[in-house]
Amino acid sequence: MALRKKDYSDADLFRNSGRYGDVRLIPVLTTIVTSVIGWGLVTNTGASWLTWQGYLLGPIHLGGKTGNWAYANLGVFAALVLSFLVTVAFTSDSIRRQEEAAPAPLPVS
Repeated sequence: MALRKKDYSDADLFRNSGRYGDVRLIPVLTTIVTSVIGWGLVTNTGASWLTWQGYLLGPIHLGGKTGNWAYANLGVFAALVLSFLVTVAFTSDSIRRQEEAAPAPLPVS
């Protein structure tokens, strides 16, 4: 939304053949990668099945799962910021092309 200068074409939003397409690979991969990074920077003591989280706190010298940064929830902030930066860096050209494209023709019934 921050990169767009024009309104969405409502008709194209609901068609795979429209200017926005179907599934965009960069946002999907960005969500997966930043989620994995985020999970590595948070800890959770409330659910025993989430004890695997926090695996990046030690390797990047933040005190590990029991250090001062363990409960700061840095992963939430990191995932949000990284997602925004990757989106701006890698999708601004495609957004510009989408805004310049003509609307897809309506299907004939």
